[in-house]
Amino acid sequence: MHYREVWQAEWDRCSANKLHSVKPHLGYCRITHLSRHDAVILRILFIGHARVTRKYLLSGDSQPLCDKCQCSLTVKLFYWNAVV
Repeated sequence: MHYREVWQAEWDRCSANKLHSVKPHLGYCRITHLSRHDAVILRILFIGHARVTRKYLLSGDSQPLCDKCQCSLTVKLFYWNAVV
């Protein structure tokens, strides 16, 4: 149990990491109701990766901006615009 507490303490010091905002508490996250393929896609989206938001890194272009608000185009922005 001690190792888990040390690991969690180390993880808590990395709060600026985008993965920390997705999973602040370490441990196995079981997504049993989904197929492995769907679970992987869901985890990729939680992290914030999508072709439309990341292809500029490979092409050398500048980061795309949202047409509405001129903010950086991110998965989180897509989500909030869909919900609101």
